[in-house]
Amino acid sequence: MRSLFTAAGHTLQNEVLQLCGGENIFADARMPWPQVSREQVLVRQLLAIVIPGDEAQAQQVAQFWCPQLSATVITINDDLLSRAGPRPILTAQKLCSQLSLAGKPGERKITAMRD
Repeated sequence: MRSLFTAAGHTLQNEVLQLCGGENIFADARMPWPQVSREQVLVRQLLAIVIPGDEAQAQQVAQFWCPQLSATVITINDDLLSRAGPRPILTAQKLCSQLSLAGKPGERKITAMRD
């Protein structure tokens, strides 16, 4: 796996996470897309990881974190979240339904990762 990047607080991705009841574990980062280490992710004890991609990529991400972290890996079509227009609304609908399985509101510690 390459370098890990995540969405911080002032990004569209963070707004979608919040809309769905998620708490971005890197919302306090100073840069919009900070590079983070494996240790930084592990210490924040997240419940889910949102990535652009498909099921094959989700399996790779899950294997990368196993056994130290058993977070749910949620995949989102990158075009849906990265392009302007109604696509972020479609993404929010999909993400909200998937996050409802990842814990109770207020307990959903999540990060949106890119490599």
